[in-house]
Amino acid sequence: MVTLCIQPRKVYKSAYYRKQTKNQWARDDPAFVVIQVLFLVVATIAWALAFHVDQMIQYLSLLFHAIIIEWLSLGLMISTFWWWIANHQLRQRKTHGMGDALYVEQQVEWQFAFDIHCNSFLILFLFLYVVQFFLAPLLISDSFFMLLVGNLLYSLGWGFYTYITFLGYMALPFLHRTEQLLLPLVVILALFVSTLVLHAVFGAQINFAHLSMQYYYAP
Repeated sequence: MVTLCIQPRKVYKSAYYRKQTKNQWARDDPAFVVIQVLFLVVATIAWALAFHVDQMIQYLSLLFHAIIIEWLSLGLMISTFWWWIANHQLRQRKTHGMGDALYVEQQVEWQFAFDIHCNSFLILFLFLYVVQFFLAPLLISDSFFMLLVGNLLYSLGWGFYTYITFLGYMALPFLHRTEQLLLPLVVILALFVSTLVLHAVFGAQINFAHLSMQYYYAP
């Protein structure tokens, strides 16, 4: 996990070695998935305690949102989307030539696509569950500076999620034009800048950090 935060490229090198030894790109050990779920449980409980949640049904609702909706359902949708794009748009096609008899056409494993989501989600988790937790008392402010910090936090989180997703698909030697996976960065940057412009011109308070806390924890 430390390597994933500091040198994410190395994580995908291990996937290449796994392909050579076990003939699969995806992890065959569910430990990383289990650890992420445990992290989400601990973080969700910590957030609930910080906002004085005192009903079991609220705890269960928060856990459901964190694990089933935000991590699993969103992850399944993103993984399946990029898996389809990779196999139908980015995969290098077979060319006829002398090496045809030795050519083995490969496809992106769906499980590897979900592995990429899990890798990317770890960084997103650190930004939106850990860093945001410690900044929460400040982020509820309506000041421009806290709007800037809150939206920058979300932009960095989703920006790194996009970048690590790109690295995962770039590591597959049978894909090309993988730089297309960086296109969401344009949307992320546009959203970040637009919140600043809307605040400067119209005084709009679009602070994603503040809005998320209101959504989950407002009485």
